[in-house]
Amino acid sequence: MKLVKILGTLLAAVTLGGAMVVMGPTEPAQAKAAKSLATVPQKFQCTWYYYVKYGKKGHYNRFTISANKTAYRNYTKKNKVTTGSSVLKSRSLKKAYKGNDGSTCMFMSKGYLVDIGWTYYSPKDSAYGTFGTESYKIVPKYYHGQKVQSLYSKNVWLADTGGFHLLHYYKTKAQAKYFNPTGANEDYPD
Repeated sequence: MKLVKILGTLLAAVTLGGAMVVMGPTEPAQAKAAKSLATVPQKFQCTWYYYVKYGKKGHYNRFTISANKTAYRNYTKKNKVTTGSSVLKSRSLKKAYKGNDGSTCMFMSKGYLVDIGWTYYSPKDSAYGTFGTESYKIVPKYYHGQKVQSLYSKNVWLADTGGFHLLHYYKTKAQAKYFNPTGANEDYPD
């Protein structure tokens, strides 16, 4: 009789334990960050290229992400160059920043690196996919049979055209032209 009770208890424990494993969370819990990032994660740090073509002339837009700074060089439809840079500042994400020092706020949200100027940051309204944000994620692409990394960029702002833009940046100019040979705006989801 004792053997039956022991086996019954063992069977109940194994069954209940198996059910807890199946019903448990599928991802580790992530607490909301209290501060923005002080440095950009290493996998994002690189100079990234995007091929654009206005008229007959093609250009390579460049976006550089370093440990604590971002910089860009873009071509306009009139083949003029626009450049800019922004320094990363780590501050509390629990309150809005009232200054205007031109610095940028970066934090992780839903697997994306979210970039927004501190001037526009709001604890209630700033997250992945909200207006005023640029969100980045590393996605795989295949270039001549080799797996390469692409920086998938979702830019959400109220520009003159409105809406949002989806782009893929690449680590080399050759990859940028290979994946976008016409130089047209991509605007397709990954």
